[in-house]
Amino acid sequence: MLPAKWRPSVPSPLTLEWLGKVGGERAAWPLSGATYHVARKLGSGSFGAVFECVRESPWEAPVRVALKVSPRHADELPRELQMLLLLRANPHANVITLLEYWSLHCVESAARSTSICFVLPLYQLSLREWLEMTTAGSAIARISQTMCVGTDLAKGMAHLHHLGVAHRDLKPENVLMHHRGEISMECVSKIRRGLQQV
Repeated sequence: MLPAKWRPSVPSPLTLEWLGKVGGERAAWPLSGATYHVARKLGSGSFGAVFECVRESPWEAPVRVALKVSPRHADELPRELQMLLLLRANPHANVITLLEYWSLHCVESAARSTSICFVLPLYQLSLREWLEMTTAGSAIARISQTMCVGTDLAKGMAHLHHLGVAHRDLKPENVLMHHRGEISMECVSKIRRGLQQV
């Protein structure tokens, strides 16, 4: 049985098509009472779609965030919840911070599909974009920056491995960079528990 906060509490049917609409669309979600305005779709892949949103809350100033919607079979939900709780309980500077999460139940679907929605910080660019930008400039600066990125990636991976977790989709698009040059791996919905000691 899922914890009470994960049971569907939104009576009206919701579909993922809502997230594809841009401008003026709103929906209030059960956990925090925050409202998300979808600004634009940032991208999609095998693990779901990501949207840039403005998060409004009665308790905080509006903030731009990334909202990731990852479709899941109902049987996978308990394992995913366990992983989310593990990540939230063990934060690390080089693993992206999970701000909020909830499940979205699509009651219109015959299969009664479920998606997990993740609210993440909105980063300025991916490692892929940074690599494309740094082809110009001095070779020494590029080597120094690349060494810093590699070190941060190794620290983030070591943290996940210490938790017994493996990242299943590490690639430049899933490594995000802040304007201060700090990097974080986006691993929400891309990790699997059960990494064995070698």
